[in-house]
Amino acid sequence: MKKLLSLLLVCCLFGCASEKTTVCKLESNTMKITNTLVSKNDKVLKQTNMNELNYIQFGYNKDSITVIANNYQTVYGQVGVEYSYTIDDTYLKETVVV
Repeated sequence: MKKLLSLLLVCCLFGCASEKTTVCKLESNTMKITNTLVSKNDKVLKQTNMNELNYIQFGYNKDSITVIANNYQTVYGQVGVEYSYTIDDTYLKETVVV
């Protein structure tokens, strides 16, 4: 019985301490957002946001959205947040990792 309780306690301790990944998605006709959270116990260890935005439908052109994305990259870089993006003729695709 004592061994069984010890085994159960070890399983609970290691089971509670494992990392958990949660993915949240939102999609509309103008954007797709995927938010991935990696947590352990009650703390978020990593957050990754992947956004795909139809910038044409919001009234931006490729040049203006490039200026905006470059500004985000500069600001995020100053505070240690990873930011990357690609831009095609219709969509801005960005990834933000905290």
